[in-house]
Amino acid sequence: MHVSLRPVLLLALMAVSVLADYAKRETWQETIRLALEEHYAQMKPGNETGAGDTQLGVWYVAGPFEAGKEGFDFVFPPMQGEIDVTKPCGGKPWVAKPEYWDGEVYMMQAGTRCATFLTRIIRSPKDQTITGYFGSDDGMKAWLNGKLIVSHDVPRGPGPNQETAPLELKQGDNRLLLMPFNNSGGHGFYFSTNQRPGSRERQQRDALWRRVRQDFPEPTPLQEIEWELADGIWSDPWRAGDFATLAGRYAKATRIDTFQQQATPLATACKDEAGLAAVRRLYHLSRLTEDVGNVRDGMDFAALHRALTDLSTRYGDRYPQAGEFGTRLAAFEQRATSLFTAILERHDVQALGQLPALSTEWQTLQRDVLLANPLLDFTQVLFVKRQGSEGLPANWQGNDRLHGQRLTNAIATFELRDPEKETVIYQPEEPMFVGDVDLHWDGDRMLFSTNGTVCEVRADGTGFRKVVTEVESYDPCYLPDGRVLFMSNEAQHAVPCVSGSDYVGNLHIANADGTGIRRLCYDQDNNWNPSVLENGRVLYTRWEYTDSAHYFARVLMHMNPDGTNQMEFYGSNSYWPNSMFYARQIPGSPTKFVAIVSGHHGVARAGEFVLFDAARDRHEAGGAIQKIPGYGKPVEPVILDNLIGSVWPRFLHP
Repeated sequence: MHVSLRPVLLLALMAVSVLADYAKRETWQETIRLALEEHYAQMKPGNETGAGDTQLGVWYVAGPFEAGKEGFDFVFPPMQGEIDVTKPCGGKPWVAKPEYWDGEVYMMQAGTRCATFLTRIIRSPKDQTITGYFGSDDGMKAWLNGKLIVSHDVPRGPGPNQETAPLELKQGDNRLLLMPFNNSGGHGFYFSTNQRPGSRERQQRDALWRRVRQDFPEPTPLQEIEWELADGIWSDPWRAGDFATLAGRYAKATRIDTFQQQATPLATACKDEAGLAAVRRLYHLSRLTEDVGNVRDGMDFAALHRALTDLSTRYGDRYPQAGEFGTRLAAFEQRATSLFTAILERHDVQALGQLPALSTEWQTLQRDVLLANPLLDFTQVLFVKRQGSEGLPANWQGNDRLHGQRLTNAIATFELRDPEKETVIYQPEEPMFVGDVDLHWDGDRMLFSTNGTVCEVRADGTGFRKVVTEVESYDPCYLPDGRVLFMSNEAQHAVPCVSGSDYVGNLHIANADGTGIRRLCYDQDNNWNPSVLENGRVLYTRWEYTDSAHYFARVLMHMNPDGTNQMEFYGSNSYWPNSMFYARQIPGSPTKFVAIVSGHHGVARAGEFVLFDAARDRHEAGGAIQKIPGYGKPVEPVILDNLIGSVWPRFLHP
């Protein structure tokens, strides 16, 4: 077999070229600064493999420009005559962007239905045709010497090689003009004359960084390199000897206010390597403090002490490891606190290397303490695993909106004490929605829905059968007498505010074999997530719409299994929670439950995990005991449509 060495040889020659003036200095920062200054001085923007001796000049950018009613086909000012980058165009200046290297995606800012224009000169030594590779967010147009060569109006994010076009260059100067058009959301572009993404300039810089890591292999320099690369300190070109620009990047990336307040004036006055080092030290201290703080904040010793005390008090002899766990926890807390203090006081970057192992040990200790709970007398956890799309409908929709989507998902289990060990129970042959799983009380079978059909399968993956095949049936639930509850939009009425595009799912009942179907709820809008309470009644969510502010009207209801005596359980006339999904009763309590609190618009289904007690109060936050996490903090009833947009962490199912 013949293997071509030419690509390897080209890369090797490239590395030799860029490292020809490389010299190791006293510090890695001085080494890379001088090497990159020489590199940027020699490198011409855009002059990459694929263009030969052709010189691709600096990009100039103007805009964004708002489109008229024609949108993508609007005639913008840069399209209306000769381009002169020394003069404004349509009231917008042309701004040089030497940091835009070919072969990389760049994001820009623009509003809805706006266009940004980019132009450059391509100087060709002869008449020739080379290939241009384009990408854009959203669609784009491109012209060469006034001739339209690309026009594609499409909603997408930018990526390499989304469009290709021949660049028919004449000898001398040629003008390339690009117009990425933004419909909404993100906005950006890509260009290269090399089919392989990643510019030659990037490859050369990577060779420099590899050499620096080889010359400074100690833990402290390697950690500093990772920090500074992540914060983009060295990403863009600067003029040789321009210490103030680099110092400004360090100051901007300094995260903690006290350090940033010191770094900013020092950066403004920075004129030499010593001044740069002073700003850099403050940046490193902020990074060090932040990294330690992140690990420390993830170790809630008080919470684990509370859990240990509660488990020991509640279960006594059924929790025999309490003494051992208490000793381990006390020793770990003392050791971890000492390490945090030592790092922060001595500013020991090298000691950061101990943090990953410390975090792993903490996770092990947490699992040992919590999984010894005697109530956890099972070995497997049932879940749905889904690849790619989250497969969640909007908060005003039913799961029927997922039917017909090509989702790669399955019902599976993982081992409680070994989560990496998974077993698939059911996966459809073709990609389609699988979800709404309800485990039977005996733990030997489960209901679920897939593509508008309610199905059942045994816990070992055998015995698959279709239970309800009526039009768009989903979200099933076992009843104690063997019958089945489920949602169906068979009534074919729709949500008012979306012009009939979303059908309403209401609760229905059927025999275990799918016969005897009868409608139980006659609500104008959707019902969701039925579950059986310990007293035999059914808990579910109902969306009130008529004569209400419908952004804030998901009422938690309960009823008899035959549909009689429907009444509010929590949230009548409340503006908070906007919506409660997947509510489940706390075992042993007739009034306590957990639910996912989410919004109306915005984040789909996911939200805050909240513990309630309807015996305290049933209105807004009156019965909210606490958010999880959120021990000891009052639950505030925030009145907001997109309730969860800025909230983290988010949960999906209790």
